[in-house]
Amino acid sequence: MRIWAVIPIKTLEKAKNRLASVLSKEDRKKLVLQLFEHTLQELTDWQILEGILVVSSDPYINQFVAPYGFEFLLEKQPNGLNGSTQLAAEFLDRKGVEAMLVVHGDLPLVSQKELNRLVEAAPSHGILIAPDRHQSGTNVLWVAPPLIIPFAYGCDSFQKHQELANNVNCPLVIFQSETLGLDIDFPDDFSFYSQTMSDHSKLF
Repeated sequence: MRIWAVIPIKTLEKAKNRLASVLSKEDRKKLVLQLFEHTLQELTDWQILEGILVVSSDPYINQFVAPYGFEFLLEKQPNGLNGSTQLAAEFLDRKGVEAMLVVHGDLPLVSQKELNRLVEAAPSHGILIAPDRHQSGTNVLWVAPPLIIPFAYGCDSFQKHQELANNVNCPLVIFQSETLGLDIDFPDDFSFYSQTMSDHSKLF
């Protein structure tokens, strides 16, 4: 099966603004890049993938992607997460890719081992959703084929993606994962992650 991973990432200037109360602008940028590079490293040499695509409207991001040899898709203008993911899906659909795995770049505990478990549970035709720890967002999304549903990231995306899958009457798998469920969007996420680490300096 032809599978690609997609990592959408915002411009660094707009990254993690909701953490402004706990991190300076420079620390937020540093956090974003370190989490992003961790994701790239975890996906490197993952044999199940035919390719990896990073999509962003920030050309600076390609400096981090190029050394890995991954593909970079530059948006002409910022279109939000749904626009970025739709652009990636259309790009991969034209390539004849059969399944797209959307992995956000802010999952500090993401691992190839856990993603292998996820792919094993995913339908060959249909949707798999790995929600965030609040059961409201979508942290990892499997869509086979890439354009099987429109994307509905944002508030309550976990529920919205389930509704979209049901609308097209395709198989739907919910993949609960403590590690993939942790993202860092809000100050309480940052605090929660900090508490799980024995050494806070690992974040920076």
